[in-house]
Amino acid sequence: MSGLFNTLPIALFSPLAARGAPVYAEALLRLFTATKNSYQPLSREAAVYEVTQAIRDPQALELTAEADDEAANTAAGDETDVVQTRAGAILRYLTRCGWLRSEMQRDFAQTYILPDYAFRLLAVLAEIARSEPPALRGLIYSIYALLQTSLHEHTLHIGVPEAHRQTLQLVNGLKELQHNIGMHIEQVLQQYEARAVLEQL
Repeated sequence: MSGLFNTLPIALFSPLAARGAPVYAEALLRLFTATKNSYQPLSREAAVYEVTQAIRDPQALELTAEADDEAANTAAGDETDVVQTRAGAILRYLTRCGWLRSEMQRDFAQTYILPDYAFRLLAVLAEIARSEPPALRGLIYSIYALLQTSLHEHTLHIGVPEAHRQTLQLVNGLKELQHNIGMHIEQVLQQYEARAVLEQL
């Protein structure tokens, strides 16, 4: 774990620890969704659009004030829309922190891409945001099917390492369930009580 920040930028988690963390998280998840749905890097216009959707609330503008930089203050006189100005500042802030990488295309158009580590982190954060439980049953079936296919097609040299990787993922999911079983039982009981009350009514 000591080598973690050899791969990740030190400032990567600054937006998620800032006062405007919910706003930055929404902006990042919107950019992540847009990136998944696009075959090309996001144009600056597309990236600004996604961020503006996350900061339309006046409170969101207040919470992201630290994203303003010298470039944003200079551009404020040129752009009539405060939201557009702040969106540009947020994109530069997320780029400085390492969540995005800005690239210049041959036609000098600016684009944004998610680095590989950001893509993987945001995939996990999106699952957590949707409260998705680990797909344990699907993993068990996948491991079984993978081993059966590898056995019949004589590709054990490919199938066994992949089955091992998925088994470790399954074990982690089971450990997560084991450590949080009390919370899951409590949630089930709360749902049952609410349903029982509705039936009585």
